[in-house]
Amino acid sequence: VIVMTQKNRYGKGGTMRSLKFRAWVKKRKGYRELDQLVFDKQGLEEVWVFPEDDETQQVYHPSEMVIEQYTGLKDKNGKEIYEGDIVALLFGYVPMKSVTAENIRIENAQKAVIHFNTARAAFRYTIKLRTPKDCQFKPSTNTNMIVIGNIHENPELFGGEE
Repeated sequence: VIVMTQKNRYGKGGTMRSLKFRAWVKKRKGYRELDQLVFDKQGLEEVWVFPEDDETQQVYHPSEMVIEQYTGLKDKNGKEIYEGDIVALLFGYVPMKSVTAENIRIENAQKAVIHFNTARAAFRYTIKLRTPKDCQFKPSTNTNMIVIGNIHENPELFGGEE
């Protein structure tokens, strides 16, 4: 059994970033902060989340939640970007320094969903077009993005059902 906590670091000299995750709990329809991921020979066995208010620490089966990893990137405003986030792409907006989630016309901005592509072993984003387009992060791409929601709480932002 391998137990991974949010504080684990990988790599020599501790130079790599910490792995961070969030968990969407399907029954609760809300995010919870992860404490531990427990793996056995078959894979992820259980997920421990921090307690909320007066409840005790809870353990979930992986099928009860969607685990999303932090990309290691922050958007234009410094907000962490996770898998499942919906971002507004700000390419073409000028001047960039004056753009915020509140003052851009979100309905007119190109939107994308952040995801992890296992075949390419990389975080990517899919742009909503007639035929969705899968794109890779390039240097400073994230500074041209603002997180405007996520696929669970705001599916309507990317054409999903409310």
